[in-house]
Amino acid sequence: MLMSVTKEEPQLQPIALVCMPWQALDSPSLQVGLLASLLDGLEIPHQEFSMHLGLMDFLTVSYQAEKQPFEPDDYRQIADRWADIAVGDWVFATEELRAPSQQKDRKFEQMLDRRGMAKDLRKKLLRLRARVPAYIEWAADEILASSPSAVGFTLTFTQTFASLALAKELRRRQADLPIVIGGAACAAPMGRALLEAFPWVDAAVSGEAEAVAGALFRALRNGEAVPELPGVARRDGATALPAPPEGKRLDMDAVPSPQFDEFFQRLQRSPMRGAITPRIPFESARGCWWGEKAHCTFCGLNAMDMTFRSKSADRTVDELFGLSERHHVLDFTAADNILDQSYLKSVIPALIERGQDFRIFYETKSNLDRDEITQLKRAGVNKIQPGIESLSTHTLKLMRKGVTGLQNVRLLKWSAEEGLEVAWNMLFGFPGELPEEYERVADVVLSIVHLQPPSLGPIVIDRFSPYHEDPASFGIELHDPLPHYALLYDTEMPLLGELAYTFQHSYVDGRKPQEYVFGLSKRLRRWHKEASVNRGALTYRRGPGFLQIRDERTTTESALYELEGVDAAVYDALDEGASVVEIREHVGKALGEKPEEAAVRRILGELVEARLVLEERERYLSLALPADSVQQA
Repeated sequence: MLMSVTKEEPQLQPIALVCMPWQALDSPSLQVGLLASLLDGLEIPHQEFSMHLGLMDFLTVSYQAEKQPFEPDDYRQIADRWADIAVGDWVFATEELRAPSQQKDRKFEQMLDRRGMAKDLRKKLLRLRARVPAYIEWAADEILASSPSAVGFTLTFTQTFASLALAKELRRRQADLPIVIGGAACAAPMGRALLEAFPWVDAAVSGEAEAVAGALFRALRNGEAVPELPGVARRDGATALPAPPEGKRLDMDAVPSPQFDEFFQRLQRSPMRGAITPRIPFESARGCWWGEKAHCTFCGLNAMDMTFRSKSADRTVDELFGLSERHHVLDFTAADNILDQSYLKSVIPALIERGQDFRIFYETKSNLDRDEITQLKRAGVNKIQPGIESLSTHTLKLMRKGVTGLQNVRLLKWSAEEGLEVAWNMLFGFPGELPEEYERVADVVLSIVHLQPPSLGPIVIDRFSPYHEDPASFGIELHDPLPHYALLYDTEMPLLGELAYTFQHSYVDGRKPQEYVFGLSKRLRRWHKEASVNRGALTYRRGPGFLQIRDERTTTESALYELEGVDAAVYDALDEGASVVEIREHVGKALGEKPEEAAVRRILGELVEARLVLEERERYLSLALPADSVQQA
């Protein structure tokens, strides 16, 4: 008698999604959270591992008696302050990933000395390096305990070596375990280069992983080879194949809301929980609407596709409130490259109306008007990064920024009035820039020391930026990757050049920007030093028919100015920046009689000389802040 036999479905083991150091300690991985949610929808089992938190747990538990332990603040320094030379990668660049080299390590430590790393931190890093193998074994134990069918690592630029080290240990213990990497550090051709340099990695995903993750992980879970998919570099025997072109960009409302449960569960168990105030990353847009119009010359973000897409307003607001309610967290960081302008009339008013005490970080453009800044602050946006980069209109034009230096100072002033923190940089080294502009900007600094100071740094040539893609047209000569790459990898050119994201360069005209930026650099160092103690103030108060301006800045003599009549009306016209024609119109409406141009110019000259007003290209901007706003701050 024949009997039918039903074949049992194999037990489906989870996909392990791993976030390694040096992800921000106070934040789950957005990429892992998105993939976890996606796999949920596809009914593919998964398990997340926040191993950046795991590092601190491991150190705290394993080395409790250490006299100088590696603290959360030390971690944050490596993740932020030292990311540009990949110190976090160097910590994990042990003999498991490259041949032991005292010469390379000595050169790297010398680079740290030149950059001014504190000796205490360097000693901690050396002790941490010695403990990396034990941490990797500890992390591998935890991941393999879940019996994963494949492991996916998210790679930002300082997670590469930590992820590769753990991936190698996992493959050493389980030779058939598929390893996938994805993220900004894998964008083509970097993904293919990583496969060639590190043969235990099976696939590298470039671009939007949500579009291919289902097909990729289903195949790996079923024991199949890595399929040919858009944006996925893979192996054909010993050959690392480049990724086919990425597919159509996703509609943002089709992207799932991230899932962060594992991070918060781990944080709750962590001995570090009292030292970490969590922030939730979220994503409301991808691409850059400004970059679609005018790609900033030094910007390598978004690889080769600036296509801007954003979530609907209701979806964005609901996601923020849903994440806050689920995790009882009020602080958020937007991963967007730039705030969708339409949100100023949709998302921002909705957040104000719902009235929660959120604190939100967003990247914006710097041409926001006063009402927009006020609305952002009321909505809970307490910090912005507006891409200022310079206070020179000439230099900003070279960058294709589409704003003026005066607009950038205006943003700083209005943000200070609202108590809105501004993260901003001042960059130098743009081909074609005028050395004398740095002398002028150094003089501008003397007038604005009551505002928030910037960081200062030279441009670097990032992969995918216009400077990288067509250096000759900008008068740039492109050279090898930045020096730290050769100290990390056991590879030579041209493969090293494919692995790298940032490159050395020189100028066809032979200029040396460090020489003509020295004066500005010195002035900015003093600004930072004095701001950390007492920023000083430049404030005004209104009276009946007069205006009082009190100057207590560190770069001027303390003074009290009283303006009345035409003088007060002129100053009142300068809040947004105005031309002489506009000033005369304003004063005429305020006083009933338009003043003579010569009189207005005399008043403006005195205000500029006293550094109460900034002038650029015949436009004038008042600099004093309302006294009440300074007291509140």
